[in-house]
Amino acid sequence: MSLVMQMLKKYEDKYLHCQTAKIVSYLMKHNVRCELLFYCALESTNELYQKVVLDGVKIWNYPSRCLNKADLSVLGVEAERKILEGSAYLNEEIHDVLASGRSVLLNCDTFFLPHRKGEYQKKHEDHWIFVDHYDDIQDQYVILDDKSNHVGDFLAYTYCGDLVREAFDHSRRIIKYYQFAAAEDNFKNILLQRAATYIANFEDDGLLFDHIGNLLRSLEPGKILIPESIVSCLNFLSGSRFLTAMFLDYIGEQDLALTYKQISEETLIIRQLMIKFMISGHCDLPQILWKLDQLKHKELTAIVGMKRSVVKGVSQHHS
Repeated sequence: MSLVMQMLKKYEDKYLHCQTAKIVSYLMKHNVRCELLFYCALESTNELYQKVVLDGVKIWNYPSRCLNKADLSVLGVEAERKILEGSAYLNEEIHDVLASGRSVLLNCDTFFLPHRKGEYQKKHEDHWIFVDHYDDIQDQYVILDDKSNHVGDFLAYTYCGDLVREAFDHSRRIIKYYQFAAAEDNFKNILLQRAATYIANFEDDGLLFDHIGNLLRSLEPGKILIPESIVSCLNFLSGSRFLTAMFLDYIGEQDLALTYKQISEETLIIRQLMIKFMISGHCDLPQILWKLDQLKHKELTAIVGMKRSVVKGVSQHHS
């Protein structure tokens, strides 16, 4: 049991959801340079506005390109997905997978997980847990997960097999495996080329900011209701810019990285001000609108800087 992890550091959970946050944490622990994958965490506010606000896509189902199989493969990470009919063969499946050196993400229903106090025996929610160890003699699982409020790192919990199997049986019964192989020799150049292409084709006019500004201006006194889609978009956008900053910092673009860290923080501030406004009914509306306008300007300026520095830098490197 000495090899069992007691904690897995969480790097980000505003953009990354319960599954991808665990994948990133696990890969980082094994020195996989995930920062290079975050080039496509740069999400367009135009697309966010269209998909989440207009089309009603839930933020956890947003079609992010980040951590796609093609990019993971360049870093030597191979993913496999399997759906089981039920938990009858779950023990054997997980035991064999862990023994082969692969990691396991297990789909579960949080209604049956005691550490998820917000949902345990209260409501059913689809979720992913990281399985770190299975003791076939005692029929015990050691899993890694965070709490219902998503605060803190992923901690280890030991559960009997019956509990885990029940949580699995009431889910979509999906298992995902991740295995490490050698990264391609020129993995950094390959991913930088992909980043340059992605950024060169990136388009954003700040439509989400325009929509939020128009919404705030149209609110009637006593009828302050800000859609959840707006609140979740701002949270997601903050995480997007934080990961973009990690990518830029890793490739040596420290000034741009600092700008995107500031954008991430300022986006959260606006989100918090809007929530406070909705709860209390009081705020300095002109101040929020000014901050929103400044944030949009900083965003659009940063995109120009990205296209100039990153795309040009990669092109010169390969010329």
